[in-house]
Amino acid sequence: MTSFKQFLFDKSNKSDVDQYFDEQAKFLIEKQKLETIDNFNGYFDFLNNDYECDVYYDGLVYKSVSYAYQAARSTEQHIREKIVRSDTLGEMYEIASKVDDPADWGKLRLKVMEMLIRDKFRRNSDLREKLKATENRKLINSYGDATTSNLFWGMVDGEGQNQIGRILEGIRNDIHQDIDLEKWLFTTFKLENNKSLLPKIQLDIMKGDEKVETAKLEGKEYYFMGKLAGSDVLMIHGSISRRHAALICGSELGICILDLGSKAGSFLNKEKAVNCVPYRLKPGDILNFGGSTRSYKVSIDYSDVESYLTRRKREMKRQVEQMDALNNPEANPNALKASLGVKINDQIFVAGLPENAAHKDIQTFFSQFGEVKHVRIPIDKKTGKTNPFGIITFKESSECEKAIKSDGIKYKEKRLKIKWAEKKRL
Repeated sequence: MTSFKQFLFDKSNKSDVDQYFDEQAKFLIEKQKLETIDNFNGYFDFLNNDYECDVYYDGLVYKSVSYAYQAARSTEQHIREKIVRSDTLGEMYEIASKVDDPADWGKLRLKVMEMLIRDKFRRNSDLREKLKATENRKLINSYGDATTSNLFWGMVDGEGQNQIGRILEGIRNDIHQDIDLEKWLFTTFKLENNKSLLPKIQLDIMKGDEKVETAKLEGKEYYFMGKLAGSDVLMIHGSISRRHAALICGSELGICILDLGSKAGSFLNKEKAVNCVPYRLKPGDILNFGGSTRSYKVSIDYSDVESYLTRRKREMKRQVEQMDALNNPEANPNALKASLGVKINDQIFVAGLPENAAHKDIQTFFSQFGEVKHVRIPIDKKTGKTNPFGIITFKESSECEKAIKSDGIKYKEKRLKIKWAEKKRL
């Protein structure tokens, strides 16, 4: 019996129009196959996360993206180091099987995966060129089993989110646009994005014992060093690569030197730096690059950062005091004013003073509450006598509070009325 499929493609059963459309359909299917890479094996095994190559994550270099991804699930350093030392994928997965996913792993996993794949193709230039050579072909990470994980990271029989394929295509697009280096720096090394926390860096360029030049670097998260025009530190020796190295300002790592895969290498205090691994710098460190005889002495100035942090600490303290005052305004009648930046009143208004009260006597009497800086009792212009009220200025607002709490106290057989002074009362 002839199947429907056989009937469909049997030319003897079709008109010329039907046969034309069948041929077009076959052509489009074959064309789609040519425009799609859906098997990360054989020639395209470099796209697979299990492909062995150096991948950096949080201070350690792993054997592949798979190793690094499983290590990222753990916050324990000794577990990560065991994964680094594991010889086979089987051994690695055995260690990883005993690690519980962090509580927020569902939100973090995609970001971590992109970071690791991005590092893979930045750290390994040969793989970067291979990825670039796939041009615009669709990349599908295919699996055989329809597990939840496989349907998220790839596709099974045409179904699935293909997140790894999407990440690969995004990185490839960045490579074509020549922006993958900057994205790698930001995602892998968590560069400082607060400009106020970036220190000033100075490189004293020495030739022997003589300083021949000074490079002042400030206001950026990273600085490129090499012979490429526009580099932050231009170096022209024949052994220097176009983009030889970078100084990076990490929010956690601090100031680091990073060799960018140069052929002739970068050196910190005469020790060769490992490709694309950050080395933290301190004042006085000496950098050398390639075969150049010039050395670069490092100075790092955090004075502006410290001033900023002091101001920020002061502002945070003020905000805390403001919140306390808002939550409990009756505990201190002036706390709210102070927290809002209003000058606290240091004066009280006193009424009920005896006739012709002496300033000195008033000052002595109110000294029981604190240091009296000034006593003012206005004169009645008509009678020429002192008024029965006045303003007393204390050194501290807290001293005013003590006096106000004594409202009704007797002075020379007269009860005094005491309250906060209004600045324009007299």
